[in-house]
Formats: sequence, structure tokens, C-alpha cells
Amino acid sequence: MLINYKTLNYLKTGMGEDSVQELIDLYLTTSPEVLHNIQEAIQEQDSEKLAFWSHRLKGSSCTLGFDDIQNLSEETETLSRHGDVKGAALKFKDIIPLYERLEHTLKRYGIEPQLHTLN
Repeated sequence: MLINYKTLNYLKTGMGEDSVQELIDLYLTTSPEVLHNIQEAIQEQDSEKLAFWSHRLKGSSCTLGFDDIQNLSEETETLSRHGDVKGAALKFKDIIPLYERLEHTLKRYGIEPQLHTLN
């Protein structure tokens, strides 16, 4: 699931919509650097760095209910912690188009309920 609306609604109830929007804006602002760092770690064959940045992407994606990216980031992290940079790189390739789709969706529609039909 690209966006888990149960998670977002839970956050909105507890924090308010403005705070959740700020978190989403922060996610969209910081994720390109995180993705770049993951890609750089893959190129450098640096499994520690890869695990660190994959973990960071996993955490921020989990917090906001971006389940597909969270799951792939977790797999990337696990593979890198086992020294399998090549396997992690294959998982990471699947993250990029998901992130682009998520970014487009969030920028175009925000976090309103009409997104349920897009998943």
C-alpha cells in the first residue's frame, strides 16, 4: 500500500492535520538526500552506510504510513546488514519509482481522503 490512511488518520487525530502536513513536508524535503546517500553507499559497496540510510528511510516512511517504501527499505536494510549489497541494490531499485509516485501524489493531492481510490 503506497499510503496507509489508517496511520495518517491516527496521526491527524493525535497531532492535528497541520502537524502531519509538516511531517510530510519534512519527509519530502529530506528523502531525496536520504535516497542519494543510499545510492552512494551502494556505489561504494558500503554495507554499514547502506544499512544506516535504509534504516532512516524505513523509520520515516513507517511513521507516516508509507508502507510500500517502508517494507522495501526494511528489506534493503536487512540485506545490507548481512553484507549483501548487491541484493540490497536490487531492492533499492524498486524504491525509486515508488518514492516518485508518492511524491507526485502527495504534492498533487495532499493527504485528503480522495487518495483512497489511487492505491
